[in-house]
Amino acid sequence: MPICFKEIDLTQQDGVDLFRVLTAMYIKTTITTHSLERTSKAIDGLRYGGFQGAAVLPTADENAAIT
Repeated sequence: MPICFKEIDLTQQDGVDLFRVLTAMYIKTTITTHSLERTSKAIDGLRYGGFQGAAVLPTADENAAIT
């Protein structure tokens, strides 16, 4: 059942209620990490639906840890 807020003036209680509903749902996240050298391949993956979820390109310091 989708939840849709039509008002802009949401209250703190609205946020509490939303997170109560979200914690009852199963949400699976997927992250695909690409080295900086493979940036073009990552962009192609986004463009052509090569993966689901988020694509991450690490900073220079994090790049050393990616194999």
